[in-house]
Amino acid sequence: MKQILLNNKLSLTYPDGFDTPSLEEIEKLQFLNKGPGEILSDPERHLLATAAYRTISGLQAMLLNINDIGKKDAKLIADAMAKYSCRMGEVQSTTVAGEKAISYSYHYTAENVEMFGESIEMKNGKDIYYLHFYGRTENEEKVRRLIEEVITSAAFR
Repeated sequence: MKQILLNNKLSLTYPDGFDTPSLEEIEKLQFLNKGPGEILSDPERHLLATAAYRTISGLQAMLLNINDIGKKDAKLIADAMAKYSCRMGEVQSTTVAGEKAISYSYHYTAENVEMFGESIEMKNGKDIYYLHFYGRTENEEKVRRLIEEVITSAAFR
């Protein structure tokens, strides 16, 4: 098991097989934003996971709700992934570590391989947490069980 702690507040446990990729592997990846967080991969199951956070101002924290944030972020991902024939799923409400959260999934094609992504976002005070998972569509059911395992492990300190 691999445990990470985001912002000294959110603890997540990843199943065996996940590890931190090399700096060389990380540099090959394209991300929309760089910020504090973790990147984990499970090469055997062809799975990549990222966990990140950002802190917003007090006024933003009062005015923004996770549904608005999630809908905006889902559109950003759809736009950025358009070149991969991205097909977005619905934004759905959920709960993670006792906090209201949103999730959305998407399917896309990368290097002739059918892929899927699952993104989960939550707000805790002034902090917004982002969990993203990417895997091959052929393993989607198995990978979703792994994602559920990670989400179930989430806890705020």
